Amino acid sequence: MLFETLETLHAEGHKALIFSQFVETLKLVQIELHARKLRYNLPGWKTQDRQAQVDLFQTDVSIPFFLISLKAGGWGST
Repeated sequence: MLFETLETLHAEGHKALIFSQFVETLKLVQIELHARKLRYNLPGWKTQDRQAQVDLFQTDVSIPFFLISLKAGGWGST
């Protein structure tokens, strides 16, 4: 269901944030997006310049999806 929704969003020219508290889930999403040739941004928890990653997602129309773990976003537990 997720990928059906993402395909629709992409076809309509929308952007979407994809959150998960599970890094392994985001890895599976990443694999499937890659297989479908859909671009995405996936900053890691060690990313130093998070604002640059956000800016890239917001300004680059060719990147429709931003994958983020709640932990990397500062909301998950260690």
